[in-house]
Amino acid sequence: MKSHLVRAVAFCVCSCLAVAPIMAQETITFESQCDNSAFLAGDFVGQVCGSGGTGPITVSGKNPVPALTNFNTAIIFDSANPTGGDIDLGTPNQAFGGPGVGNAGPSGAFVNNVARGRILIISNDLNDGNGDGRIDNPNDSNNAGTFFTFDFSAVGPVTINSLVAIDFDPMPITLMEKSKVELFDSVASNTPIATFTIPRTGDNGVATIALGPTANVMKMIVMMDGSGAI
Repeated sequence: MKSHLVRAVAFCVCSCLAVAPIMAQETITFESQCDNSAFLAGDFVGQVCGSGGTGPITVSGKNPVPALTNFNTAIIFDSANPTGGDIDLGTPNQAFGGPGVGNAGPSGAFVNNVARGRILIISNDLNDGNGDGRIDNPNDSNNAGTFFTFDFSAVGPVTINSLVAIDFDPMPITLMEKSKVELFDSVASNTPIATFTIPRTGDNGVATIALGPTANVMKMIVMMDGSGAI
């Protein structure tokens, strides 16, 4: 896609992220790679493309555990087939015929009634016993200080519309105020142009967070500070 078209795109990040320039809206999901080959559970994610082909958008995940801090720990989790004992990341909730289990999923403000497929987590380990390049047993980290970074500099600036958060359950609860989305007008900037709180969804809950829409975004940081997925 030519740059003048890309800048007119708006994105949504959904198990998914929604992003758009003015001319078109695209959704970032984690089902397929930029070459249209499928992501598989345990795959490391270094870049994604929008649903209309806009990309690449660079992705990284940070886990501050000393053994992991120098590695990209953004990986694919299959919410239709939860692993690592993470049934609270299953979608939809069992009340809607899915594998998800948790008190926030069946009803209420954070009802989990839509199949989200492959979603993005911060891995709690780098175990790859069979050497296939994938994490053996995908499981989300519950460490404070974990975060995703999305770099739109190859396609941007873009407009960010919304983001879907799944099972955001920071531990301890006093860290909740640190779960947020920060949007920047420069990759090098440390000063956000907009900040949005991510609510505590509870076990197996799902929230769609409106992010403005916010224009002129070149970088997005999703601060987890506990377990969860996007």
